[in-house]
Amino acid sequence: MPNIVFTPQDMLIKTNLHDRPLYYTGYIGDVKVDRMHIDPGSSISIISKGLLHHLRIPMHRLTPTSTAISGFNSGRSYPIGKIRLKCQIGDL
Repeated sequence: MPNIVFTPQDMLIKTNLHDRPLYYTGYIGDVKVDRMHIDPGSSISIISKGLLHHLRIPMHRLTPTSTAISGFNSGRSYPIGKIRLKCQIGDL
């Protein structure tokens, strides 16, 4: 079977900067968040307790969930709850 060979001239992207995480500044509610990590391939979005505190969202607003998250530590992690938040990329 013949080999398929690609030369540097065949590459559409000339640098390796295309594989860096994609961060944006945006808003969750009316609070500015400087580094939102955009991952369109992710099936969930995770935020920390610290960000909930920064957003002034009390823990009692989280609703229980039985969803298990796998893939981060070769096991399962369980979130403390779930919440739906309005997000906007860019200026309000």
